Amino acid sequence: MNCIICSNNTKEIKKDTHRCNSCGHVFRDFQGDSIEFHKETYRNKNHQKWKKDQNEFNEDGSVNGRFHEARKGIVTSRINKISHVLADRRSIFDIGSGAGTLAMHMQSFTSDIECLELADTLVNESRRLGFTTHQSDFLEFVPNRRFDLVTCYHVLEHVKDLNAFLDKLDEVSSEYVVFEVPTLKCYFGTSPKERRWEPPNNGHYDGHYHYFTIKSLATLFMGRYEITTIESGTQSPAILFIGKKI
Repeated sequence: MNCIICSNNTKEIKKDTHRCNSCGHVFRDFQGDSIEFHKETYRNKNHQKWKKDQNEFNEDGSVNGRFHEARKGIVTSRINKISHVLADRRSIFDIGSGAGTLAMHMQSFTSDIECLELADTLVNESRRLGFTTHQSDFLEFVPNRRFDLVTCYHVLEHVKDLNAFLDKLDEVSSEYVVFEVPTLKCYFGTSPKERRWEPPNNGHYDGHYHYFTIKSLATLFMGRYEITTIESGTQSPAILFIGKKI
């Protein structure tokens, strides 16, 4: 198959897994819906990861304060990395906003923040905090306005049709976008960590269609957004991309 980013030739490096010979992008051909998988399976209460987080939820399944406290360090780091962009933005749209933890911390910059999330429990908490929260797949979302800044952390890797996602992004973005995506290894010399992964259809899928490289992520946004920052993300190994709409 050809690379979905740059259309060059790819090599199958594991079953149903292809790496581009040019930009290095890794595409994992999962035979299912990755977003639904991540929402319903990877976050299911019976999943090993969920069991570690049980104290972050009340008996009725609602989020408690421990949920936000557990993510405070990550969110603080994210804010520090993008504070120069946040400073002059009047409106923010957060895609894949979870329970509104990041949105809470961005309130010191503007009160005009809207969120988009799929999971019922997280949507309910985000709304409880007072945020306008749209419960929708982003590709099915019908926006009625544009925002000065669109943030999107650890979502893009779950989206099979990247061009459709960027087309929709153009409908909500008026100026800056911030993306963080996980990578298989650190490209910035800040972490020795490498992600372990298996073929996507053998029962050990992590919900990711994509693993980006610096080149593949830059190529994806080429012609739509000018790169203002590309550096190591908070949840390393990861890439943080900040772009200004062309």
